[in-house]
Amino acid sequence: SHVVDQHASPTRPGPRRGGRASLTVCPAFMEVSVVLAFRDASRSEVLLGLKKRGFGQGKWTAYGGKLEHAETAEAAAEREFLEETTIAPPVPLLLRGVVEYSFEDREDGVRSRSGGPMTPFTMHVFECVGLSDEPEETDEMAPRWFRTDALPYEAMWLDGRLWVPRVVTPADEMRRPFHARIRYRTEEELASSELSYAGDT
Repeated sequence: SHVVDQHASPTRPGPRRGGRASLTVCPAFMEVSVVLAFRDASRSEVLLGLKKRGFGQGKWTAYGGKLEHAETAEAAAEREFLEETTIAPPVPLLLRGVVEYSFEDREDGVRSRSGGPMTPFTMHVFECVGLSDEPEETDEMAPRWFRTDALPYEAMWLDGRLWVPRVVTPADEMRRPFHARIRYRTEEELASSELSYAGDT
């Protein structure tokens, strides 16, 4: 799921895609990778998972999780997707963007599992097209295909409205990866948000 409550290693260089390095982002306390999987080349349906337990329970999210020690962002995305769906995603994955998250330290703010304030983290967003089988429900996630023109934004983290539509747009129409910065005030309110593309001035 795309908001994760665990520490990981500082940000390291991302994978290369066609000889082009992924975005360089500011160091964060942890890194996660997520995958948006499209059913086929029409991109009319995308796979989301309903978080069944833990942080973000009850929200529809992309599949993914935190990077392990010395693991690349793409390797983490592949591993987490397999663990959470029981299906290996088609590779190589395509990097579509990077999102940096931060959180205001407030009593009514986004809290960690321990009840303390959430720490900043960086999320690498990948896509894949076509799966070899139907995903299975696991202890953590319940899968569902959604039409890309009818996504359940009201039951997703607020920032999904900013970056998910950029991934739904085919990569050949939006070649450069995006870079977003999101700051949460509370779970239901963003303090700030911005999104740009690599190379923008």
